[in-house]
Amino acid sequence: DSEMKAANMKHGMKHNDIPTFEDLCIRVQSSDKQMRRFLSLLQAINIDGYWRMLESSFAQDLLEFVIATIEMNGWPFDAVPVGKCVSELKEDYAKHFVIHALDRLSVEEQEEEDSVDNNSSVENEKEKNGDDIRRLDPTKICSFKLSMLFSKQRSFSEKELLEVWAKIVPQGIHPTKDMLRGQAVERKNAKGDTEWTHITHLMLPTNSAADRMAALFDLKASWKLAELEPYMQHFQGPGETLEQLVLRYSRAVDNFIVPIA
Repeated sequence: DSEMKAANMKHGMKHNDIPTFEDLCIRVQSSDKQMRRFLSLLQAINIDGYWRMLESSFAQDLLEFVIATIEMNGWPFDAVPVGKCVSELKEDYAKHFVIHALDRLSVEEQEEEDSVDNNSSVENEKEKNGDDIRRLDPTKICSFKLSMLFSKQRSFSEKELLEVWAKIVPQGIHPTKDMLRGQAVERKNAKGDTEWTHITHLMLPTNSAADRMAALFDLKASWKLAELEPYMQHFQGPGETLEQLVLRYSRAVDNFIVPIA
């Protein structure tokens, strides 16, 4: 209805036959587990049972506001009080948007279970105010800040990128070259200098592994297997290794993956 469309426009959402989870499973013919994984990869948001994609500019502003609010209040990134964060931002963003932002920046559930101990600031914060607590992932925060850099300039020399990136992340968080994995591709420019170009899996074809590999080879002619992992792992079948998948569409030459001649 018109009210829903207006709300969607206000909050940066695309209104076009917005589906439920069941609708998506039927259309795509996937299992619940596969669909949840796919929605997570797409960074989709569930509002009142309907799944939507946020406009990129809205999503970027949302995450920036959440991070800034955490810094301004002095909350540790490994113990963010959800209720307080929602309250601080209620004039700008509805609760479900703040929760979505925290979800995108949080440590995965299994990692959370493995890494939180009884002496952590998470436990201390819970005891203090009883609020639900989120432990944010420094790598995800760095990746988000990296995407902001790349929104202004698609390629950087390695030296410039690492210097500028380190200046825009929150205090106490340190970006590393390893965090570029799956976020940018290393290649040579026309002068033969090394540069990093912004490429994520969301920017590549999603309909088939063959199309994905073709797009990757358009970016550069040879890859290391580890470089391909963040871009191809979503196409692996049950029991299939990454190498088996990739070599269906390429060949290995001197420890590099190249197109089939």
